[in-house]
Amino acid sequence: MDSGIGSITKLMSLAKELQHINPKNITFVTLPVVDNPAEKVKATVVLNEADADPLFAMMKDDVSLTEVNSKKKAEANKQKAAEEARLQGSKSEAADIRVEVFNGGAPTGSAQGELTWLQTNQGVNKSSQQGDAPKQKGTTLEYAADQAPQARKLAEIMGLPGSALKPGKSIENDQGLPAMKLVLGPDFKGPGISITAPKEAPKNVARQEADKKVCAS
Repeated sequence: MDSGIGSITKLMSLAKELQHINPKNITFVTLPVVDNPAEKVKATVVLNEADADPLFAMMKDDVSLTEVNSKKKAEANKQKAAEEARLQGSKSEAADIRVEVFNGGAPTGSAQGELTWLQTNQGVNKSSQQGDAPKQKGTTLEYAADQAPQARKLAEIMGLPGSALKPGKSIENDQGLPAMKLVLGPDFKGPGISITAPKEAPKNVARQEADKKVCAS
């Protein structure tokens, strides 16, 4: 049992929360696994990362596996549309992007690794690494209004979702010039790996809504 619910008290608390949720909005999901390739005699399983990683990304990004009520769905769609709008519009050239990279909860060395990838592989040469920032829930890119084209281009390069773009203000780089602030969060998996969560679960993921009656087999 997961340590997060590993007691009677925690299980009771979870049950009390669930009783206020419509069963049709609860989905049971079977974690995708495959036979352990390291074993000649198959006895254990390991994660099927091709299907499991998108599922975890959806959970982290609060993407529902079920239909929600129309009012909440409309509100969520409105917010999502506003976030996606940040990605629309003109984009700067990669060489014109000025950004400072911080680590805010990503694996150790991520900021330097991302900086190297941006400069070497993507031509984002006006970038530098500034070490650690306070830990945060996810990756963010803060920018001033006149830096929006730069932000959109960097989002395209990194695979950032609209929710990661945070209109705000610029910071000053080592040359005294305005730069965007990129903070890599726990959702950062490595240079060149998109952070945007999929909109639907992989087709191979077994799932079942709580309001459906099925026979166990």
